Parts: sequence; structure tokens; C-alpha cells
Amino acid sequence: MEDFSGGEQGSSTFNKVLKFSAIGCAVIVLIGAVLAGFGAFKAVSCCGEFQELALVAEGAQEHAYGFVVDLREQDYESAYAALDASAKQELEVEDVRRAFEPHTEDLQKGMPTPLGVTLLSRNDDQSEVVWEMTTRVAEPSASHALQISLEVAYHGGEGAEPVYGVSAWEVTRVTRSLADEPAAMLAQRFHRDVANGRVEQARRYVAAESELYGTSLEEFGERVAALQGLGVTPAGVVAVTPQDFSSAEVTLRVPRGEVALDVVYEVSNTGDILGFEGPVERDAGELKPDLAPVPPEGGVPGDGTSDGDAEPAGEDAPEVPAADSEQSAEDRTE
Repeated sequence: MEDFSGGEQGSSTFNKVLKFSAIGCAVIVLIGAVLAGFGAFKAVSCCGEFQELALVAEGAQEHAYGFVVDLREQDYESAYAALDASAKQELEVEDVRRAFEPHTEDLQKGMPTPLGVTLLSRNDDQSEVVWEMTTRVAEPSASHALQISLEVAYHGGEGAEPVYGVSAWEVTRVTRSLADEPAAMLAQRFHRDVANGRVEQARRYVAAESELYGTSLEEFGERVAALQGLGVTPAGVVAVTPQDFSSAEVTLRVPRGEVALDVVYEVSNTGDILGFEGPVERDAGELKPDLAPVPPEGGVPGDGTSDGDAEPAGEDAPEVPAADSEQSAEDRTE
């Protein structure tokens, strides 16, 4: 990863697991990118400090998302403005352009999908936290994606205006497993619980403020009756389409002989089902070979390997000058 922070931020595979043992809370429930979707946090904690840290992470991810959107729109001046002060000392707008312009075609294949959050360092004395934010861009049904890992520094403190800035980045192309993407995993869990008659369990995945949730379990059951009629036939993931920073649509396909039934779930970035459309019948003419159902490996979402080997994207792309500090993130945890 190109690092312009000017300081050491070493990390290892083990350090990439969020640990808050120093906080002293008896119970902390953290659902991160892999389980809840899109790297946002859904936290229940006895400790306000943890909740504050979670909010900082959400702000950092939103900043990273905006940075990638600027790159997608080739607005390199805005992307440069989103850099950390230390990075701005090393780079000019033209450096950002040279680094990302070779990836313009890939960046425009779809909206960014926030996918992973990693805590890299925390300095309470200086009110500074550094996160690694992983974002992917791909067509909804593509088997490969452009992955952008960004280090985002937060500078704040009591009474101070929070400031976020991108201090480093790494761009790679990765193999994409639709069934293992966070939004798809949640949609599959919900779909499976409804199909198996576990209506009360399924309702726990639904946003309480959504129309789907209903005013009672009975009312919710009536609203998902069409899904229960699909039976327990495994549903494959055929598309994951981000709508914006806050949600994505997941298309599940249930085979029915020569035809299939599609259900589209809307999943929020806080790990909630917001609603669904369908089922809609697709005839043989609509079932392209590349959109065949993709069942989760091993029958359980998340048990399979989510990615193949990552490879650098654009080996011929112009190199961006790096500071003297060592590469700060060697492994990725999503």
C-alpha cells in the first residue's frame, strides 16, 4: 500500500481483528463488515467509548466511499481534497490522476460497495484513529472486482471538528464470490429462515422501522407468505447491486425446471432487511449462462472462501511516490 502518513503504522493478520479488551466492558456485540454488511457497525455496548469509536469508523467509511465516488467520476481535485494533510504534502492533484486514471473503466462498471473495516492504530493522546477501509467496484453479476483498500485517518477530540483524510491506498483485482458478500449472506439467511418456517427468527433480521416488519408477528408472516410458497429449494445469488452508501439489492434465484423465480432483497448497510420484491418468474430466454444460480459453498453462506488470490491492478500504471515509512497493511481482512 502506498503510504503518505509519514509514520509507522505496522500491522499483522492478528492485529487486524478489532480488539477492545482495554475498554473494560463486560459485553460488546460487534457485527462488522463480514456479518452485518458493508463495514458499518451495529453495536450494543455498556461502554460509550466503544460506541463513539464505532461512529468514527462509520464516518471514516463514508469518507472512503466519497473518495471512490470522486475517482469514479474522474473528479481528481475533489479526491485530492479528501486526502490527509500528510498525503497532500507528498502529492499533487496530477499524482492522484496518474494513480487512478488507468482504472477508470473498472471504476465505472458499478457503484462502490463498502466491504471491510479494519482498525490499524489508535492514539488517544492525539485523538487520532487510523482505519483501513476496503471498497469494491464491479458489475452486479461479475466474478471479478476492482478492490481499493484505503487508509483513512481521523483527527478529532472533545469539542474539535472531526477531520477525515485518506493517507494511503492499494488497488488490486480480486476474484469475487457473490454468495459470500455481506449483503448476500444476510439475504440468504433471511430467505432460508422464511422458507423453513422460522418466521420469528427471520423477522429479527428486518429493520423495525420498515413496512415489512409490520406491527405484529402475524402481520409479518402474511407479508412473507409469498416467500414461504417457494419451499426449501436452495436459492442462488445472481447479483449484488449497491444502491448508494446506505443499501444494496441482492437478487436470489430459485430454480423451477426450465424456468426460475427471482427475489430481490434490499439490505441496509447496518445489516437489516429493508424489503423485497418478487418472486418474479424468469423464462429460459432470460436465463443467461453467466447468471446461473450460484449456491453458497458447503450449503452455508460464509463458510466458503470469499476471494481468490488478489493481483495488482494495472501493472503498467504510473507509480505514485511513497514516503519512507513501510507498507502499513500487508494482509486484508474483510
